[in-house]
Amino acid sequence: MKEKNNIFIRFDNFILKIINGNLKNRFFDQFFPRFTNLAGGLSITVFILAVYFFSSSSYSKTFALEVLGGQILTQIAVHTIKFLAKRLRPYEVLEWLNTFDIVMRDYSFPSGHTASAFSLAMVGAKYFPGFALGFYIFAGLIGMSRLYLAVHFPTDVLVGAIVGSIMTALSLGYFGPWLINLIIY
Repeated sequence: MKEKNNIFIRFDNFILKIINGNLKNRFFDQFFPRFTNLAGGLSITVFILAVYFFSSSSYSKTFALEVLGGQILTQIAVHTIKFLAKRLRPYEVLEWLNTFDIVMRDYSFPSGHTASAFSLAMVGAKYFPGFALGFYIFAGLIGMSRLYLAVHFPTDVLVGAIVGSIMTALSLGYFGPWLINLIIY
């Protein structure tokens, strides 16, 4: 199939032109490179450890372990799919992108940061329903940051959100409770 007839490639290019090209401005140029790291492995790990070790409530400790369970299953799925799909990053194949000199060592599909953010949002919405909208806005902005920075295609972000949500739903139903019983009880 020719590239310009492929609906997924056309969709990816159309959305990338809007977010990476048309929305480009000085504020986003400063905001997104910093914000995107909030869903990186280091930030999520520090968050889980801080909540678990600096909280005295069993509710917060359980929340931290549920986040951990969701993150573990999500990242296993993400990295398995990346290994199988081996999709190059947008900045490696499209010359017209605004890039930020970010070099990633792994493949593009799906977005691990987005998957991680949606995983966190699902657990956060369960434990703190009054903040559910804020959690999902955070996750959506993480996904947008990945597009703005030209490190992912829109389909990478979309599938990342789906993978993070599905794996966290599985974790909340099965893996998380097992992990909680293993560590707390």
